[in-house]
Amino acid sequence: MSSPGVSISEVPASRMDRFCQLPAELRAAVVESVVDHWRYGDESDSLADYALVCKEWQSIVERFNFSVLKVTLANLDDFDSSMVGSRRSLVKRINLHVDLPTYDNDPCEKKETWEDKAENNACFTLAFYRLFKTMHSWTPEDSTREGIDFSLSISSPSDLRNANFELWQRRRWNIKDIGEKRFADSWIDFVGQDEEFDRVNRLPVVKVIRSFTVSPQNHRALMPAAHADIIARLPGLRKASFDITKDRKKETRKIHFNQFAGSMTRWPTSLESLTIASNTISSWRQIPHETLAEGDSGAKLCDKLRRAAQHLKELNVTNVVRIREFLRPHWPMGTEDTEPFLANRPYHPEFWLLKTLYISYGSIWYNTEWHKQSDDINESSELVDFRQNVSLAAARMAYTMPQLKHMTIKQRPLMWAGKHELEYKIEDGAKAKLTWLNTFDFKPWERTVEAWTEVAARHERKLEVRITTGTWHTDGKAPLLPSLTF
Repeated sequence: MSSPGVSISEVPASRMDRFCQLPAELRAAVVESVVDHWRYGDESDSLADYALVCKEWQSIVERFNFSVLKVTLANLDDFDSSMVGSRRSLVKRINLHVDLPTYDNDPCEKKETWEDKAENNACFTLAFYRLFKTMHSWTPEDSTREGIDFSLSISSPSDLRNANFELWQRRRWNIKDIGEKRFADSWIDFVGQDEEFDRVNRLPVVKVIRSFTVSPQNHRALMPAAHADIIARLPGLRKASFDITKDRKKETRKIHFNQFAGSMTRWPTSLESLTIASNTISSWRQIPHETLAEGDSGAKLCDKLRRAAQHLKELNVTNVVRIREFLRPHWPMGTEDTEPFLANRPYHPEFWLLKTLYISYGSIWYNTEWHKQSDDINESSELVDFRQNVSLAAARMAYTMPQLKHMTIKQRPLMWAGKHELEYKIEDGAKAKLTWLNTFDFKPWERTVEAWTEVAARHERKLEVRITTGTWHTDGKAPLLPSLTF
C-alpha cells in the first residue's frame, strides 16, 4: 500500500519527529483522516502498514479496524487468535455471515436434497457454536461499555442473488433454472433438533451482545425457533429484530410457532425492544379469514409475547399473530359485556415499562356469506363487531400500560376490506390523540371512547378523538370465497 508519491517507509525521520511534536489531539485527528481516506476513498486498501508506524498509530488504526467485523466460518480462527486483551473493547459490531456450500448453478435445475439440507445445517451450527464458544469468555468489563451489536445473514455463493450480472442474466433467461425454488421448502436450523420433540439449546452463553438482528438480506429461511434459541443465550440482550417465515402448511406452521414460543421461556429479562415480522402469501385482492387462514397462530405464542412485553419498552409485531388471540385477555365477552371495563377485573398495571406497541394483523373475522347481507364486506355485521371489539380490547389492554406513549393496531390493507387503523399517541403538553383511520364509515362504540378516555386520564392527559375516512378504490369483483392462505 502506498500513497501518491511517497510510501510510509519513505517518510524522512525528521518529518516524523516534527509530527510527534504536535499535540496528541491533532496527531490523532491527522491519523483518523488518513484512515478515513483509505477506508472510504476511491482507492480503499488495507490499513496494516499504518499500524506499523508506532504504537500510537497502531492504537488508532485498530480502533477503526476492529470496530466492525465480518465473521465467517473461514476466518473464525483469525477472529479467535486476534480478539484478545484490549482489542475486545474496540468491537462495536459483529456481522456473522454463514456461507453455505456451493452447488451447480449454471443452470440450477435441482431442489435441495436431504443431504444438502443436512450439510447446510451443519455449516450453520458449526459457525454459531465456534463463534459463541470464543465469545463465551468475553466479559462486560472486556468489551465496549454499550455492548456489541450482532447481525446474522445466511446464503450460498451459488444463490441467484449472489450471482454477478452475466450469470444472473444467463440464469434468468434459462427456463430450466429454478432459481430460489431450490431452497423454497428448506429450513436452516441447529443440528440435532426435531419437530416432534422439545428443542435442546446447547449454544454457549454470550454476555456482551446488546442487539441481535437477522439481516433483511438473509435470503434463507431460518427455523423460527432458532431465532428464539439464539436470543435465549444472550443474557445481556436489549434489542432484537428479525423476520420469521411461515410455512405454507398449517400443521407445520403450528409446530414451528409452538416451538418458537417454547424457546421464548428462557429469554432474558434485559430485553427492552422486540421487533418480529412475518410473510404473507395471499394476495391483497383476497380476504384472509382469521380462523380459516390463520387458525394456527396460536394461544401459546400470544401468551409468550404478552409475557415478554411485561419487561419490554417497545414491541413491534407484523403479520405474526391473530389480533383476537393477542388481545384475548381483554376481548369483550358477548352481549353481557356492555361497560368500558369488566367490573370483576381490577386492571392493575401489567406492562410497567411498555412505551410503544405496534401490532399489524393480516386476517379478519367475518361471516363467509357476507355477500348475502351487502355488496360491501365492511358493512357485514360480524366484521363490524370484530373491529369494534379490537378497539375496545386495545383500550382495556392499554389501561394496564402506565408508561404507554404510542399504540398502533393496524389491519393489513386489503382490496375489499380496505384500511383500518387505530392509533393512540401522547403528544407534547396535556393531550393524548386517538385516531381511527379508515377507508369506510366507522363509528366506535361510546363505551370504547369512554375506555380510551380513562386510558388518557391514567396518563394524566385529556383525550382528543379523530375519525378519518380516506378514499379507497376497488378493482373488479370481490371474491365470494374466503382466502384459506394467510
